[in-house]
Amino acid sequence: MNRFERELFRRELLFLKAMRRKVTGNEARFTEMLDDQIKHLEAILHEETENVLSD
Repeated sequence: MNRFERELFRRELLFLKAMRRKVTGNEARFTEMLDDQIKHLEAILHEETENVLSD
């Protein structure tokens, strides 16, 4: 993954975290989906960071 792709993933992660903080009762059904996507992006970014550091 190149630097541009990592930055896109990072921005999407920040956006999803901001959305998660704004979820109210009416949108509560989306919290699990948001949490899953946040965890997924965090895992990808963590793995990519480790790959860059080990190269």
